[in-house]
Amino acid sequence: MLYAIHEHLEKIELTISIKRNSVIFPPFTPVQIERLRFSYFVLIPNSIEFAEKFYARLFADHPEARGLFGEDMKAQHQKLMDMFTVLIESLDQEHLVVNNLEALRHRHVKYGALPEHYDWVEDSLLATLKDYLPHWESDDLVDLWKQLLSRISEVMKA
Repeated sequence: MLYAIHEHLEKIELTISIKRNSVIFPPFTPVQIERLRFSYFVLIPNSIEFAEKFYARLFADHPEARGLFGEDMKAQHQKLMDMFTVLIESLDQEHLVVNNLEALRHRHVKYGALPEHYDWVEDSLLATLKDYLPHWESDDLVDLWKQLLSRISEVMKA
């Protein structure tokens, strides 16, 4: 009984936290979260190479984006993968996802990021993921990643 009450209070707190932040990050089901996590963890051994390819694609498609980044792209590659790891690991805790993304958004505003930049990032990430994840033959996994990247982009634009 106490566990049920505690669980209910956590859900209320989560809802209040998300509404207070004025950003909604719709939850994924436990099965969807596990599929996203598994597919992401397949990527981990090649994470820095993945980040290099992502930024190469982003800058090739949108050369004007290069000026938003410093010279030390190795550090940027690591930051990208660290943030992705945090987000993937916290997908079952929406308030953590929203809080992390909002903090990231505030930093990016200071760097000069504009709403349209997130669309570029979303497209480049999805294209790069398709190159690296062997399970893309499953349309629903592609859709899951599209949903996740779209949700991230929405929070970053808010």
